[in-house]
Amino acid sequence: MTTASVVFSTITGNTEAIADIIVDHLRNAKIVVKKTEISQTEVSDILASDIIVIAPYTYDLGGLPCSYTEIPDYFLSRAESEIISYRSFYEKIYPRI
Repeated sequence: MTTASVVFSTITGNTEAIADIIVDHLRNAKIVVKKTEISQTEVSDILASDIIVIAPYTYDLGGLPCSYTEIPDYFLSRAESEIISYRSFYEKIYPRI
């Protein structure tokens, strides 16, 4: 059984809406998904997942808050899970024609 953690943060609610779409697609692919807001997320839960999706809020044209800039390095160095950005996930679901 493949498991996924979808971790999001949002200010306006838009990122949570995107996280919900990602969760729906993963569940449609028969993946067991746990969605949590980042401040309510346990690192041990994320590291136990086969797939990790991090959906942070962004500023203006996609700039990340400074607190997020080290997240990919943290997980790449400590987890054997696949980190999927929203764009790569979207392109897997909706390949370019």
